[in-house]
Amino acid sequence: MITQGKMTENGQLPRTPYMDYLRVIASFAVIIIHTVSFTWYTPILQDFSWKTYCTAGCLSRWGVPIFVMISGALFLNREIPLKKLYCKYILRLASAYLIWSAIFSFTGQGTFTSRVYDFLDGPFHMWFVPMLIGLYICTPLIKKIITDDKSIIYFLILSFIFASLIPTVSLLIKDFSGGIINRLSAAIASCLDKLKIHMVLGYSGYYILGHYLNKTNLREKVQNIIYILGIFGFGLTIILTFAVSRKANRLVENYFDYLTLNVLFSSAAVFVWFKTRKYSSSKINALMAKLSKYSFGAYIIHMFVLHTLKRNQFPELFSNPILRT
Repeated sequence: MITQGKMTENGQLPRTPYMDYLRVIASFAVIIIHTVSFTWYTPILQDFSWKTYCTAGCLSRWGVPIFVMISGALFLNREIPLKKLYCKYILRLASAYLIWSAIFSFTGQGTFTSRVYDFLDGPFHMWFVPMLIGLYICTPLIKKIITDDKSIIYFLILSFIFASLIPTVSLLIKDFSGGIINRLSAAIASCLDKLKIHMVLGYSGYYILGHYLNKTNLREKVQNIIYILGIFGFGLTIILTFAVSRKANRLVENYFDYLTLNVLFSSAAVFVWFKTRKYSSSKINALMAKLSKYSFGAYIIHMFVLHTLKRNQFPELFSNPILRT
């Protein structure tokens, strides 16, 4: 049963403590990913530092999906006029993207022309912002689709199959088999691609999943299943990444993709775990609420700080795996 949140007098949803906690830890997860990524692209796969960096990256892949799920939990549970959607939420994201794209591109290196291209392309870590803008633009349409439990579950099943299950199985076959099985998998994938079922692909699944998990009281048995799948997902990310990287003698990021089954399982488990905790400390809740307000800013600016540290040669930070993570 999905229940609708009650609005406060100013038209906002009441503050939900676990959302603040998720924002803060997701920010740290993303920062960890980008911090360790500076030196994990190395062929020295048996090195302790590489293993530490890779493991930290594997265990942090849920950061971005959690941000998308939080957005879905908040935006799909209330009515937002189109004017407010564009003039407040989308404009704020677009402005931040353009401003920080200019800062990153024109404080970097290269010719003026290359910097203009960099500005138009945007910093690599800020791909998340245009993606989120796209979800916001489609929010009024998505709300029409998920009108009841059955519609939501149907959408999530399709998204699970076509956005996560089939692509992940195809990756596994490609990486760990050959011959006729590989060719058969490629043929099936090509056939399915002709369906052009783009509506349930991409990050809309996470967006709607966040809404569903937020508003649904899961039975303890279901929670435990999600936790088991989450642990399986974390382990699978590490095992598969190490295995394919060892074969290629370099880091292979196939199973880092946010839409893979392993990342989906771990992301859902993290979300449910924080949702079902009790937050009885008003002081800690207040602190997390304050920190969560800066999560988007931390997401944007952390790469600028990391690049600045590296340019100014902080060898201890960028050579010691414990300090990096």
